[in-house]
Amino acid sequence: MAKTFFFHGQGVGLGGVVTRPFRQLIDAKAAASLPITGGKSSANSGKHTVPDLNDPRFEGLPHVVSIDSAITDLSGTLDTDNVYRTRVSTIVEGLNVEGVVTADKVIANLVTEHFPGEEEPRIDVSGSAIVNLRVNGEPVPVELDCGLFKDLNTHTSFKERFDRDPEFKRSMRQRFLWGDLKPEEVPEFLRDQYNYTDSQKSLPESKGITPCSVVKSVTGSKGFQVFRHVLVIPNFGKVFLGELLLQKNARRLTMMRFKLGSPVDAELTVSGGDGNGTTYP
Repeated sequence: MAKTFFFHGQGVGLGGVVTRPFRQLIDAKAAASLPITGGKSSANSGKHTVPDLNDPRFEGLPHVVSIDSAITDLSGTLDTDNVYRTRVSTIVEGLNVEGVVTADKVIANLVTEHFPGEEEPRIDVSGSAIVNLRVNGEPVPVELDCGLFKDLNTHTSFKERFDRDPEFKRSMRQRFLWGDLKPEEVPEFLRDQYNYTDSQKSLPESKGITPCSVVKSVTGSKGFQVFRHVLVIPNFGKVFLGELLLQKNARRLTMMRFKLGSPVDAELTVSGGDGNGTTYP
């Protein structure tokens, strides 16, 4: 029976919503989506600031976020080796959030491969990066482990390793805030989620999604707390680094997600993308 391949890929440089001290839906920057037939799609943005400093309505209001540039490139092809490949790349440069968190460059890369005869796609996030992350001007080194998801590039391979290897299971549960942690290692705002995942005997999953991170470690926590890949910064909010949503046939990667709470209330996404695609029937 002849099969049709439906491509899926999307990326966004910057987006989100501000709810205090003003309300604004941020017009997503460098947002692109791949046609279902494959091909190419791209988008880019120059310097952008929220709120718009040239808009008199926002005069005197605090700076929330600015970027120097953002670019997203997508492609979907059937290559000469008879493999369907979806490529997602989003790069944000010159990130500045409230003058507290800055980064020279934030990169999300995701490649999805559908090999003939294989039920699941192979998905790789190599090349993703957070360059020169700083908090209040102080360097915050971030070590990524994209190789983990390159070696275990299918949902089944990750799950099987997790189920059969006790040391790997313990390590992953601790790294991703799933379980086996001391109470002080779990932030209060993640307590309900932690209690759920800690009770799972196999790979923790809800609605087909298992939350991971491409971050292996964060150091240099001067004046704020670090809970694995989550930063909690006083009088600012929370920063989630390298979030990877693991699903059976897809991945969604968000390199930086902000949940701001004081004095600005906002939720921001920086360099995110997802991809999969599927054959039918």
